[in-house]
Amino acid sequence: ITNSGISGTGVVGATFAEARIDVGSGSPVVLRSSGFGSLTDNGTGDFTLAFSATQADANYCALATAGYYQAGASAAFAGIARNGSNGNERANTTSAVNFTTLNSSGDAVDIGGYVYVACLRG
Repeated sequence: ITNSGISGTGVVGATFAEARIDVGSGSPVVLRSSGFGSLTDNGTGDFTLAFSATQADANYCALATAGYYQAGASAAFAGIARNGSNGNERANTTSAVNFTTLNSSGDAVDIGGYVYVACLRG
């Protein structure tokens, strides 16, 4: 996927991969995606999305946002380059992007909602 035809002053970049994922109940499912291949559940709140095509480098911007945790519970967040309470960190690579789902205390949790992931290149 390229950003051909996009040029000019102030142009930030183009989205080359995006996905909507239902990560609820510990059985994540990709509901819609473009530019991503497989999804791997690495453990509680720890996921890897493989690109459908290898990137030239890992110098892209990856964004993630979460829907909700569950009724009456603390807020849920999604983050890129997982760095959970166990200290693991997985930087973005040319073949995949990693994300985590967290509660408001910063602990990895499996949330009961949607996560949206987008990757952009300048």
